[in-house]
Amino acid sequence: MTDEHLTSEYTVPQLEEGAHSSLSSHKSCTSAKTSSHGGAGVFSVCLILVLTVSLGVGRCAASESNLLNLVTDFGADPSGTKDSTKQLQALFDQIPNGWQGYIPVGTYIVSGGLTISGKTAIRIVGAAGGSFGSPVLSWTGAAGGTVITLEGTSYSSLEHLFILKSNSIGICVDTDTSPSSHDRFEDIQCRAPSIAAFRFGGISQQDGGHHVLINDNVLCDDEGGDGFEFLDAGTVFNRIVAGSAGNCNRALEIEAGSVSAIGLDFEYPTTTNIHVTNANAPIALYSGQTESMVSLVTIDGPANAPLPILIKNWRLAILSAPGFAVQNQTLGPLILENNLFECDGCNPASLIGTGTAFASGSTLLSLGNEYTLDPLSSLNTPFGPGPERVISVGDVGVNDQIPLQLPTIIEGPYFKRR
Repeated sequence: MTDEHLTSEYTVPQLEEGAHSSLSSHKSCTSAKTSSHGGAGVFSVCLILVLTVSLGVGRCAASESNLLNLVTDFGADPSGTKDSTKQLQALFDQIPNGWQGYIPVGTYIVSGGLTISGKTAIRIVGAAGGSFGSPVLSWTGAAGGTVITLEGTSYSSLEHLFILKSNSIGICVDTDTSPSSHDRFEDIQCRAPSIAAFRFGGISQQDGGHHVLINDNVLCDDEGGDGFEFLDAGTVFNRIVAGSAGNCNRALEIEAGSVSAIGLDFEYPTTTNIHVTNANAPIALYSGQTESMVSLVTIDGPANAPLPILIKNWRLAILSAPGFAVQNQTLGPLILENNLFECDGCNPASLIGTGTAFASGSTLLSLGNEYTLDPLSSLNTPFGPGPERVISVGDVGVNDQIPLQLPTIIEGPYFKRR
């Protein structure tokens, strides 16, 4: 019996037209199966024939692995000494749909914007966790630039990356130019953006929505950027599961679309914590915490557009006296349920859910909240008409020096002495 050789060849996919580089030759990974009188053996041989890429990067990966390594396959420098922009872009360009790109622990210099275009079901995964030894993408490009842009991706994910500025970052992650949808962002740390950490919609405001963000954290460092921006009417069914935003302009900016969040924490934004305008679908925010010296919630969309917004199970601490802690220029209903509103020493002008900041004809539902304003001014309207309909059920307040002035009360607040 003679040996029988069964050979299959995998050829690296050529870059699509218009991509950042082209392959002048190819590299193939050949798997050969041999058998003989003495037994059988299986081996994989990776044959590097010739590979010349105009960017000077390449890879050789076993066809069975479905895994590309940024360092070993593309030659990126994890020491932070050499520029790794071309190697990262080559990984994003060449990774086949359904494959995983692995980024080892290290620091990678990024001097220009990276684009992930037209990919389906890929994973770009950093080693370890975003806060514990993860890969660092150190931005040295032009001030205000975007580090990673997704164009026409779907069912793909970015995981365990720390995006850090050496120069001023504009945006860490953006979806722009063509609709992306059903993408996932997990454990992405963004440091010091001047425009936004995560932006869905972008300049052309095209995005398919259905994005999921899990334990993503932003520290704006007072650079003027927002934490999370949703800008396009197509960005519906977005979900944030845990995460934080600190020292940002606005922690959460919703200009269109809808968002559901649970466990999202904010600290010390400079303009407002949650800003909503022109959103076209319900918004629900659960179980978060915020400490603020500015407005907690500002809703200034069209006054003739009913838009349900639910804020439930939050701890909202006002550390100084903003003009209005909560204001709503839409018809609502704005639903505040089972929240703790803290504001020790605030003056009566520091109102929650009242005053001229509310649109005429609007509705406020205050259900089971505790207000620790001193003196209590949570549900008063001494400085304007306030919401036309106020429903207060099961609320608890502290001190009762200022009488309630409500258009409508159902089972009004209970006051307790400290």
